[in-house]
Amino acid sequence: MARKIMNSNGDGFTIVELIIAMLAMMVLIGALVLVFISQSRMSVSEEEMLSLQMNLRVATERLSHAFSHAGFGGYDSFQDGFSMTGNEPGAGNITINTFVSNIENGESISTTLDPDSLVIVYGFKKIGTVDSITDNVVQLKSGSGYPAPSPLPDQDVNLFKRYFYFFPNYEGNVFSVLDPSANVADGGRKLTFLRNVDAPEEATMYMVSPSRIQIVETAKTNRIGKTITIPTLYLKNFAYTSAQYWIVAENIEDLQVQYSTDGEKWLDDPVNLLDIRKIRFWVVGRSENQTGVQSQVFEVTDLTKNIGEPVDMCIEQYTEDGDSHCVMYRVGPFSDGYARMLSRGEVVLRNVF
Repeated sequence: MARKIMNSNGDGFTIVELIIAMLAMMVLIGALVLVFISQSRMSVSEEEMLSLQMNLRVATERLSHAFSHAGFGGYDSFQDGFSMTGNEPGAGNITINTFVSNIENGESISTTLDPDSLVIVYGFKKIGTVDSITDNVVQLKSGSGYPAPSPLPDQDVNLFKRYFYFFPNYEGNVFSVLDPSANVADGGRKLTFLRNVDAPEEATMYMVSPSRIQIVETAKTNRIGKTITIPTLYLKNFAYTSAQYWIVAENIEDLQVQYSTDGEKWLDDPVNLLDIRKIRFWVVGRSENQTGVQSQVFEVTDLTKNIGEPVDMCIEQYTEDGDSHCVMYRVGPFSDGYARMLSRGEVVLRNVF
């Protein structure tokens, strides 16, 4: 019987050739996977940095806006010795005597983060438009284009919903207080005050309330569904009866604030808060997730002559090129893998002049 003889020069691969081809394919696939992982990490890192930049920008802009409005609707009242009383949501009764108060200074040294906090008073929201004024009774406009007041005014002496500013106001930058013995009528549009209101018809009425600016640790679900804790810059408005926080910006890790009464020297805690004319601040933002960045140090220095006497906020003093310097704020280095950035702002309080 004839036998078929295989031709060694025919088509096909030997086992050795197949093994070599498979190894080469595995190396190629491995290289592609490494490139993909690298590109993916780079994309995530870029996304984190973009988010960090946006958070810092939002924090700086919103803080500048809030600080610039401090005193709006009440600066002259505080100068004349009037005060505001009520409940700080979640904290109890509080008396406010100035448009900037309850300053709590937390030094930031090395890797320790201890943010500042403060309370500012301003006309934070338009409540309505004046239709008519008869002595101490104000009637607000109603109908199309004039929604019901929100938050609803309340004469309760325990609430910060009874202080209002009319713009323009012939008496100056002063607030008017609701009469606790008179009911709020007409869905919040008819209001009776303790004294006559000197403002024109068509004037805009704002609710004046304190707000606390602070950093709070909050829980959040990230993009992969994991619950994480992030530092969030909040504004807590006292006009709300529950401890309601308004988010200023997320992933803000530190806030440092200084004040000037003459536009030249800066202080952590001015003696007379009514004399504050300018506010400057620094915020440190942190990426929401780790990016593997190198550790970093943020340091803010200023000439001693521009800080005021005594220079009790200097964490370190040194002389360079014949000039005396004061290190008043330093954080870092960080080795936890999170990216960080520093931003600053300086605001003239336009409502105190």
